[in-house]
Amino acid sequence: MLTSPEAAPPLALHHPHLPLYALLSIGACFAVGVAAYVEVVSPGVWSRSSHEPGPRVRTTYENMHELADLAFPAWRVAHPHQACPASLDEVAAYTSTPTTSPYSQLPYGFRCAGHGIWVIDPGDDGVPFTADDLTSDRP
Repeated sequence: MLTSPEAAPPLALHHPHLPLYALLSIGACFAVGVAAYVEVVSPGVWSRSSHEPGPRVRTTYENMHELADLAFPAWRVAHPHQACPASLDEVAAYTSTPTTSPYSQLPYGFRCAGHGIWVIDPGDDGVPFTADDLTSDRP
């Protein structure tokens, strides 16, 4: 039993990993400080997606969704015995949305799927059904 403060064991400051722990603590404090500074200078920067679509992609998706989600249901009501339109122009008659990409001027493609359609922008390569396409089945 310890009876006086002099009898307490000395604090071991010679731990082999102490410099590493100190550096990690300093680094963590620095990272938190930088994150706080960035949030003050540019509020909301951490919540914004680095893959947020630009205006070109947003406009294309809006056009394709209007054709697939608004115009096609109207076409279906007018053509109850047809499952799929012969062309996207038939669907476009029920909206003012163009059937061509506003940027590449290439026509949108489409596929009938179940009780709806997918509208497809052929992307930068101009070839439908490739990896760079934008489709109305994606948000």
